[in-house]
Amino acid sequence: MVASIDVQALRAAMQNKQFHAKEQSLLKMIQQAEAIHVQQRNMLATARDLAEVFTLQVDAYKLEVTPFDTIANLAEQLAQHVDCVASSLAITKDGQVLPGEATLSLLGISASVALGVKYPAAKGKQKRRNGRSGAARPKKAAKVSEKAQPISHVCVKTLTGKTLRVAEIDGATTVDEVKQKILD
Repeated sequence: MVASIDVQALRAAMQNKQFHAKEQSLLKMIQQAEAIHVQQRNMLATARDLAEVFTLQVDAYKLEVTPFDTIANLAEQLAQHVDCVASSLAITKDGQVLPGEATLSLLGISASVALGVKYPAAKGKQKRRNGRSGAARPKKAAKVSEKAQPISHVCVKTLTGKTLRVAEIDGATTVDEVKQKILD
């Protein structure tokens, strides 16, 4: 959770104040925002401690989860292990793709359940090494690919709360190129 500041309201409140008073007000707001952020982190840590944390087998990986974690959370954790985008992973149970917004408790998933993963299809790969069709499982120590995998779009949230969709982005796109696309 991120605290947001209404820039227009801030400008209006600061217009008639002396510089020192403005500086003091801004410093106080920053301290309050930081305190709120720390409090939120502490509350989340406490909630995690109260929840039943268990280890869940997802393909060849073991992830620490709670019953309140969603399938999307699992995909994010797994994406860090396999070095890919979480949205490209599909978590499965008995061959069925699980919905990203569903929690583990809602789906009846506990530590005794083993889940699978459908990895993104690599270009040019039609069969796994073991002969089954599908994408090859990523290696833990894989080399960085010369060719960037395309990402269809990136969403950017502005300070005013507006979300912009930037299309035609891939792994080789630089931050400056994204900024230029936003300005266009």
